[in-house]
Amino acid sequence: MPAISQRIKITGEKLRLFPLSDIHIGSKAFDEKTFLHYRNWIRDHDDTYAFLGGDVVEGPNPHDKWDLALKPDEQIDKAIELLEPIKKKILGSVMGNHDGVWTLKEVGIDAAKIIAKNLEVPYCKEEMLLRLLLEGREYLVYFVHGASSATSTTGKISYLERIAANIEADAVGIGHVHTIYAQPKLYKVYDSKNKCITTKQKMLFISGSFTREAGYAVRAGMGPERVGCPVLKFFKNETAIHASVL
Repeated sequence: MPAISQRIKITGEKLRLFPLSDIHIGSKAFDEKTFLHYRNWIRDHDDTYAFLGGDVVEGPNPHDKWDLALKPDEQIDKAIELLEPIKKKILGSVMGNHDGVWTLKEVGIDAAKIIAKNLEVPYCKEEMLLRLLLEGREYLVYFVHGASSATSTTGKISYLERIAANIEADAVGIGHVHTIYAQPKLYKVYDSKNKCITTKQKMLFISGSFTREAGYAVRAGMGPERVGCPVLKFFKNETAIHASVL
């Protein structure tokens, strides 16, 4: 898995990174108003970037065809239209089950790849490692859409922690489970310079979604989730990564 290296010069004290995942354009549950609020915020603020974390479109959805507001080809066109204003701020892209696995299986196309190509965004397919070079600092951000069936918050976090244990990165994130979560976790590393064991922080995050409680989520009794995504903050003069929600 080659890393996507992005050398970024910022004008302020920090870089903001939005993991835009599980947007589900084409679903009747897609919350376009909230998504546009995030998109416009990214567009209108300096030192602000994003990546696409899968399930940008709903896809053919063989399980819930009656919940579709747009056909798969219309979903792709709509996604490109909505993301066009921030395409130069999108650092990378991966597929999800809706816009990759299902579109390949049902209609023979990789919708995530088509969207990325039209937006001129690097496409990593299954997993992505962003190498952010920021004012002399290097940050590694790993993201995979994920495939957890967990419905409880603790189950989702446990799934994320299992993935994070297998990759050395400064931030590790997943999508798919439609929960907003971002918390730092400390782990032990060997400090070769001082020849001792010390601690290092890894930011763990779940990218949320842009869908209202409707359709399958209601029928499955999943309960409402906050719509949106976390924002990761990388500072010029601080090694720790911070996170918040708009």
